[in-house]
Amino acid sequence: MTQPALPIYGQPTRLADTSRAAFEHIVSTLTDREIEAFLAVCDYLDVTGHKDVTGKELADWLGREVTTIRPRFTGLVDKGWLRYTDARVSRATNEGKCHPVACVLSRAAVERARKERTR
Repeated sequence: MTQPALPIYGQPTRLADTSRAAFEHIVSTLTDREIEAFLAVCDYLDVTGHKDVTGKELADWLGREVTTIRPRFTGLVDKGWLRYTDARVSRATNEGKCHPVACVLSRAAVERARKERTR
């Protein structure tokens, strides 16, 4: 099976090559805070059925301050774990138009990488 090459992972020719390269990239960049934030995004998207989430929406859902969420979003976008989606009006109160994020990596890849790291 082939798929288009992802620029940050070189030029894979098979799905297995891409998956392995992505996994190796994840393992090398993991931090506990980023894992927690990424898994929270996955949980939010699974529970609500939405395709993206803003920092305020996630913070409200978790019962936290938005200042604990947004810096994690920036780091995860920079690492390629999340991506910004088209600007839209937030579903959270007191937050206007913003750029939400969506997952790029699968939850399973991050869970596996976290287990590998703790071995």
